[in-house]
Amino acid sequence: MDLNLFESLLYKDESESLDFKRDDYQLSLKNSEKKQDLLKDMLALANSWRETTAYLVLGIDDKKAAPRVVHGIPGGNLGRNLQQFVNSKTNRPLHFSYEEIVYQEKVVGVIAIPVQQRPVYAMNDFGQVKSYAVYVRRGDTNAIAAPDEVVKMAQSLLAAETQPQLSLQFADIATHNEIGYSVSLTCREIAIKEGEKVPTYSSGTIVGAYDNEEFYRDARDYLFDSQLFKPVGFSVANVSGKIAHNVILRMKVSSSEIELRCADDIGKKPSTRRNLVAKVLRFSDRNGVEVQKRGDFFDVKIKMGSIQPGVTEFSKEPIFFACCVSKTFEFSVAVAADNLMSPQQQKFTVNFTGEKVETPLDQLLDLFDGWR
Repeated sequence: MDLNLFESLLYKDESESLDFKRDDYQLSLKNSEKKQDLLKDMLALANSWRETTAYLVLGIDDKKAAPRVVHGIPGGNLGRNLQQFVNSKTNRPLHFSYEEIVYQEKVVGVIAIPVQQRPVYAMNDFGQVKSYAVYVRRGDTNAIAAPDEVVKMAQSLLAAETQPQLSLQFADIATHNEIGYSVSLTCREIAIKEGEKVPTYSSGTIVGAYDNEEFYRDARDYLFDSQLFKPVGFSVANVSGKIAHNVILRMKVSSSEIELRCADDIGKKPSTRRNLVAKVLRFSDRNGVEVQKRGDFFDVKIKMGSIQPGVTEFSKEPIFFACCVSKTFEFSVAVAADNLMSPQQQKFTVNFTGEKVETPLDQLLDLFDGWR
């Protein structure tokens, strides 16, 4: 889990998507009440009415405070058998992940439960967990869903089974690794000392007529952009049994807070030789990625193509984010497809660290000369 996301949870109240426990559940103890509590808590979060991933955080005091007190857990008690314990008792697989992180020199456990098909319930009695009872999270407490509420869950399930279910995450598209719903980016704004001007380039040779006189200025622009703009990719997993036709990601991002660009607008490292072919500036859809400025916001469209059941596709190119100040930025991405009745929404968080660096011109020119 991203550290900034974890720290932000410590300032939030318990809700339909967040539950804190001071202690772990002692899964190693046979038929303990703690194991019953664990199953009930996970079922309630899985069935809750929410649009974002739910978190069950272990080793954090559940008493309200900002931030909450970290107590820690022994560690190593849940990871090995948790999946088998939960899914051996439910009517359908309960999708979740578990990880342990070290925070303030203490071990903390985090169970992440994505939005998924409901209802999920125990098939047989397990202590206080009753068979066929649909537990649901209401605010900061667990309850049993009323019959009409279960019907609504079943109706949403029926609709889901006739159309694809897509899971969207940030991704490292170079390694094809999914990296969750939060990323941290460091954006460096490089400036040249005031009064210093970038000179015109000349090789000083007999073939100087072919020199790119703008080489130093092009190199400056390339360096500044590569330090300020940071790439972010996306992945879309089809977790259903239905093919998703012509999947498209859409987002609108306020231009008053951050800057966005596509890969073509970042450019390549320049050459000292003149390019005799004129460059045409576009918003780029060569690899299905479009970034357009419309008034006070950026309009982004990413074409993912059709996605087969059980397959994860990655965006062909990243989009590039820039922010000159340190801040946390949240935005939503809509996932649409030809056979989705309505777009699915996923919220994302970008934690920006903004840095400003003033660099002497001679150091930059030495760097650029090394690129020749």
